[in-house]
Amino acid sequence: MHRLSSDFPSIPRHTRHSSRLALALCFLLVSLFFPVDSANANERVQPRIPEAGTLELHGTMYGERFWARLLPADARYGGNRVLQLLYTPPDPDDIGGTMLVDHPFLLLDNHARIIAWNERELGLSSVVFQGQEGYEIQHERSEMVSGQLAPTLVAIEVDLSQPAWDSYLAPLHAILSLRHREDHPQEPWLASSATFFTNPTQAVVHRIRGDHHQARLSPDLTVLIDWDDNGRIARLRNSEDPDVVIAEVRAWIATGAENGSEED
Repeated sequence: MHRLSSDFPSIPRHTRHSSRLALALCFLLVSLFFPVDSANANERVQPRIPEAGTLELHGTMYGERFWARLLPADARYGGNRVLQLLYTPPDPDDIGGTMLVDHPFLLLDNHARIIAWNERELGLSSVVFQGQEGYEIQHERSEMVSGQLAPTLVAIEVDLSQPAWDSYLAPLHAILSLRHREDHPQEPWLASSATFFTNPTQAVVHRIRGDHHQARLSPDLTVLIDWDDNGRIARLRNSEDPDVVIAEVRAWIATGAENGSEED
């Protein structure tokens, strides 16, 4: 098992300068002139990782095997959580020649959104959320320099001021953060994703909408959600061809004081 390196950048902190009175007046005016109905309010519910302890799972995604371990919140990384991942990354030819390792460390917030992407010193591609300044994204590509193939860093633009899921890993983000209880129906939810590594020049942002039955993970992919007996996602199936499994979890292990211990 590889040890976590200390390459994750510190998470910037921002202070609020608006007074409480000004905020209260602002909210009052908004509520008076722009009333929000309950359906729209429910639609803004964001998925949230329910487990506080370590969560380990493995299965398949896009037909390839994956393994993931989500660690508890870590004060060294601003209270965010490290996700150790082993998966099959996109082919470089499909993402503008960008090179990705198959076992990165990801830093996630409580909504499973990307705060940082670390190639563990085996690659130069990276994603870092800079707070109000948005994301700083670097792609490692191989280009001809003086007649030889050499790694080159390319900065990627993204118009996003809030953390987001990675579009390619959207099935895994959903698996980590969505739960269902029969006595508490799932409200409609909303998330954002960005093509951090699936576009050669600019990260495209998508709005993800879902409910208990299905989720629109991208403009081209809506999945049907199958739940297991514990209220966790068992599999995600292509809504246009339900026999096609986009992602499936074969086993879960949750450990920690608040999780107890369970294995499927």
